[in-house]
This record gives sequence, C-alpha cells and structure tokens, in this order.
Amino acid sequence: MLEHGIETGIIKRLPHGAYVELRQPLGPFRLQYQGAPVPKRMNKLAVSGAPPTGGLLVADPPAERDALAAAAYAAGQRARTALRQRQERG
Repeated sequence: MLEHGIETGIIKRLPHGAYVELRQPLGPFRLQYQGAPVPKRMNKLAVSGAPPTGGLLVADPPAERDALAAAAYAAGQRARTALRQRQERG
C-alpha cells in the first residue's frame, strides 16, 4: 500500500551523513487499495494452499530425493562437459 508516496529509487545523502530515498508524492485524492487482500491477522500472511513436500523438519520422499540427486548429477556432468569442450577449443 502506498501511504507515503511512490518509490523512485533515488537515494540522497543528507548533510549529517544519513541516507534517504526520495519518494514521488501521491495525488490529493484518497484511493481505494486495489492489490492483494490485506491479512487481518499476522499468522495469515503465508497462507497459500498446501505446503510443499519436504522441508526443515520433514525429509523429502525417497523418490523425490533420488530424482533431485540424479538431476544435480546430470547438471554437474553437463557443466563439466561444457567446460572441457571450452578448454579444448582454447
């Protein structure tokens, strides 16, 4: 929600050494918020459906773990092959 103006990306250094970002002022009219719904409680911020498999406290299923390991190995092989070809070309 834009309460204090639109971010411009312009950083200005003040005489006493502090930095502030300049903001473009909003118009004189109060606008209704048109974006995503604002949560009423803080614990509703991350609600977006079912959580993904695996994580900090629960391990990935064995099939997914094996697939991820195979994909990482294949990516490493491709990178080594590309590097070897580049070195051979000079």
